Amino acid sequence: MFDHGDWMFGGGLTMLLIWLAPLFLLFFALRNFLGNRPPTARELLDQAYARGELPRDEYLRKRDDLAGH
Repeated sequence: MFDHGDWMFGGGLTMLLIWLAPLFLLFFALRNFLGNRPPTARELLDQAYARGELPRDEYLRKRDDLAGH
């Protein structure tokens, strides 16, 4: 009696979008949340050494202090 062939593809596509949209939102929310963490002390120390703000011996001493040696 009714031929649903024309809207079946649209219905399947809609269902796919309904399932994928929350997954994408969750992925981007987690990526944004985990990507915006403050840098650790070691990362700050590495950056200061890379910029040339610390001599090598001071960098090594502070790195060892942070590592607990």
